[in-house]
Amino acid sequence: MPPGTHLEALTGQNWNVWSGVLSAILELNEVDSILSYDSVPSGVDQDDWSSIQKKTKAYLRLYCALDVYSTVESDVDYPSFKDKYDHLRDTYGGVGSTAVFNLWIKLTQAWLDEGSPLAPQLVKLNEACIKLSNASMGVSDIQYCLILLHTLPQ
Repeated sequence: MPPGTHLEALTGQNWNVWSGVLSAILELNEVDSILSYDSVPSGVDQDDWSSIQKKTKAYLRLYCALDVYSTVESDVDYPSFKDKYDHLRDTYGGVGSTAVFNLWIKLTQAWLDEGSPLAPQLVKLNEACIKLSNASMGVSDIQYCLILLHTLPQ
C-alpha cells in the first residue's frame, strides 16, 4: 500500500469509499485486472496470478469487518478475489428499485427460526438493512429494533 494511504475496514455502510480506495490501490500496483478476471488471463504467468490472488484475498481479510468478511470467507463458494469482491459489491454497493422493494418486504416479514443458529439469521437481516441504507432507503435504529422484535418467536 502506498505511504499515506488509509483503507478503513469495510463495514458495509462505507462501500463507496472503501471500494474506491481499494480499486485505486490495485490500479497503482498494476493488478486491477483482478477485478475483471476470475481465472488466469491469457499472457499472465500462473505463479504471478496465484500470488496476486493470495495477496488480494489477504487484503480482504485485513480490511473487512469480521461479520462482512464472513459472508465471503468460503474459498469453495467464492474461489477467486473477483468472486469475493463481486459478492461484496452486490451486497453492499446498492440495488435497483424492485430489489429495494423486495428487500423491504423480506426485512419486514422476516421470522427467526428457533431451530437454526441465530447469528446467520441476524447477519441476513443486517445485510438487508445495509442494502436498504446503501440504496438511500435507510431504516432507523428504532425501526430496526421494532423489526427485530417482530421477528422473535412467540
